[in-house]
Amino acid sequence: RAALAAQGSETFKNLKSLMLIGSADLYAPSSTQSIPGKFVIVTTGDKVRIEIDARPVFNFKQVFDGQRSSSSMPGVEMPPPSKFGLAVLAKYDQPGYTVSALPDRKKLRGFRIGDAEGNTTDFYVDLGTARVMQYLTPYNGYTFGTENSKFKEVDGVLIPMNFSQRLEMQQGAFFAEYKVKEVKLNQPIGDDVFTIQ
Repeated sequence: RAALAAQGSETFKNLKSLMLIGSADLYAPSSTQSIPGKFVIVTTGDKVRIEIDARPVFNFKQVFDGQRSSSSMPGVEMPPPSKFGLAVLAKYDQPGYTVSALPDRKKLRGFRIGDAEGNTTDFYVDLGTARVMQYLTPYNGYTFGTENSKFKEVDGVLIPMNFSQRLEMQQGAFFAEYKVKEVKLNQPIGDDVFTIQ
């Protein structure tokens, strides 16, 4: 409840759409040299489109239309944000969702939210602010981790402005560091954005 309140309570729950645009630094497995790129993440309800463009080295698109997922890289899929991560926080008190305690991690309080399909997200929140600092999601046999380091309140909703993700792929774990430059909330977004080709 405290984590949801920190995120923006009802304003966060009632978001119609969210668009994050910014820069991304990608790290290949066991590499210390980053590959600079750009990213766009668009979500509306259960639909999501993720684009990470670090051409010529890496160019990735994933669309989840609410039912099916399509990825530009065979065998590489990120967990659909409507079933994992922060979106699940807004649903924790709905039928079919369960909340259970996890051992604290350093100075972070841990809890797990699961849904009726067996999907789970492990959240770790700051004890003082109740902000979500980390969350882990097992998906397709891999574990995806997100760590938030900087936040900004936009129209009553707490938005992670700097965050990193661990992306598990067949060739190893990639790391991506995101810096959000532009946030658009509740903009009309056409269904064609989420069309699977």
